[in-house]
Amino acid sequence: MNIHIVPSKDHERRHLSGSIKSVWKYFSIEEYKLANQSEQKKLVLRLITDCFLDVSEEIGWNKNNILNAKERALHHNCEFHFRSVPIKSRSKELSACIELELSRRKLSIWILFSTSDKQEWIKKHLIDTNAENLSFFRFFDKPCWLNQESFGFQFNNGVTLGVSLDDATCCWRGDDPRFVESFKYQLEYNEDWSPELAAKLANW
Repeated sequence: MNIHIVPSKDHERRHLSGSIKSVWKYFSIEEYKLANQSEQKKLVLRLITDCFLDVSEEIGWNKNNILNAKERALHHNCEFHFRSVPIKSRSKELSACIELELSRRKLSIWILFSTSDKQEWIKKHLIDTNAENLSFFRFFDKPCWLNQESFGFQFNNGVTLGVSLDDATCCWRGDDPRFVESFKYQLEYNEDWSPELAAKLANW
């Protein structure tokens, strides 16, 4: 759904036909500017929630799901948090999924394991990367079992990144160690990330 900010409530409207829904909603820019960062996040969350609730009945969206999503966002301090659907290993003895935590532009990726006879998840850190590597470059959109024990990602260039229950740290694998090292450097979190730096690294 597209959300458009308007200068007054008199300008509010909605367009709900077709596959792309649009809502024009009043939002106080001055209030946002005067708020601290924590309050700014809550203001934006309130805006998004109100827009979804306003059209939920007409579109057939479940209001409880919207409110529950808001509470989960508040629980995580309005930082992006996502857990994928678990995938069973070939032996069916293990299940694994990824968990994403976004703090500004740093995206932390975790692997969660669960054995068939236990309900609790065992959490293993995989990598801290820049958010653009998921949102734009889409390096991390298809987690999979790399073998019977290791869960992670198989990249198009043949490099794999995974971790198992027994691993202390993540494991990078590929045919050319120098290429693996440069690709690893490309994906690991860099505070100085920019489109220009990404393009330079991609051409290494």
